[in-house]
Amino acid sequence: MKHWKNLAKTHLFITLISAASCVTDKPTEPKVEIIVSPKVITSPPPPPPPGMEQKPSDPLGPPPFIGPPHGDTGLPLDNATLLAEAEVLADQGDYLAAIRKLDRVSFPSPERSKADLKTKDYSSAAVQELRRKASQAFQTARPAADKPTRLRYLNEAKGYLEDAIKNYPDAPQLGTVRDNLSMIISEIEKTEARP
Repeated sequence: MKHWKNLAKTHLFITLISAASCVTDKPTEPKVEIIVSPKVITSPPPPPPPGMEQKPSDPLGPPPFIGPPHGDTGLPLDNATLLAEAEVLADQGDYLAAIRKLDRVSFPSPERSKADLKTKDYSSAAVQELRRKASQAFQTARPAADKPTRLRYLNEAKGYLEDAIKNYPDAPQLGTVRDNLSMIISEIEKTEARP
């Protein structure tokens, strides 16, 4: 009786019936029965993510936490959904996240070639943006008279170009990026050599 009470606490019973006690097509295979208790098991809701906690000054509290956004659950999404979500991310300027979505489009599928083209487009747009930021930092560094300020802006430009090479290997303009990076590294070396 004690054993039965312990099993009752689990609310899920898996009974293995030996081949001798059941009639099946294959008498050597055991039969598995799953019996689920009618008792509903409830658990407390998960804690809200950081930044969503109720603040004392907010009388209504934060909006309810309903779970991770669509697509971040780890469950597979269909290819059309992945393409659409990637498009939204790219429109928001989050090219790296858009490309990660496109990487999840399955092989082989009609959408795969579309995803590859979009990956190149998004990579190109991201690299253009990073090159623009690098150029702006470089232009700010050129007239700087003091060495620390000049090095700060040159290293900022260098970081943008290194990010472009690392994160967007499918971009068609990586040769130009590497040339720009060499020029900035040369400028950093010249600036560091100054007294």
